[in-house]
Amino acid sequence: QGASLSGTLNGQSGPVATAPVCVFSRVATDQGREFLGIALTDASGGYRFPIPAGPSRQLSALYRPGQRQLSASATLQTVVHPTLRARRAVVRNGSYGYLEGQIPGPRNDDVVIVLQVRQGKGWLAFRRYRTRDGGRFAANYRFRRTTRPTTYEFRAQLRETGGYPYLQGESDPLDLKVVPKGWHRHPRKAGASKRCGCCRRRGSRPQ
Repeated sequence: QGASLSGTLNGQSGPVATAPVCVFSRVATDQGREFLGIALTDASGGYRFPIPAGPSRQLSALYRPGQRQLSASATLQTVVHPTLRARRAVVRNGSYGYLEGQIPGPRNDDVVIVLQVRQGKGWLAFRRYRTRDGGRFAANYRFRRTTRPTTYEFRAQLRETGGYPYLQGESDPLDLKVVPKGWHRHPRKAGASKRCGCCRRRGSRPQ
């Protein structure tokens, strides 16, 4: 998400109207700053400037009347929002579920991602991974003890890391369904048998 930088420019005699205010941005982990644009003050000296989405930054507003310079600064802190997806939405017990995602830049390589599964009212960490190739991460998990169709809820969490200009954040929850080996489901028509032909042959019943 983006943000909005706003303020008021006042001179010795009161608000300064129709004045150009230069807006600069500096990524929290960098030294150099970037010129974003100019905001013009209104009749009451107020100004507002849209800040695009991005990492945590130090913002500054400068006004140069003649040989003088007036400045003010503000800090914008951004919570990271990793992406998370599953290669397959349904896997069978005994097989692997593959989870993958990405975090935004800059400096998004070698950042620790913690993969978690919901357990009761909390979350249980089961895998840690360091990002690579532009902030990407991937991990697999083998399901061994799922004896009935079960939907698990996963998320990816990034904890604050030195050198990475984002605050700690989590991905949206992701549902992954795991079914026992041999499990299958068939659509039923009204009045049809509760068991299909292959179930009768195998002596099993869809769950």
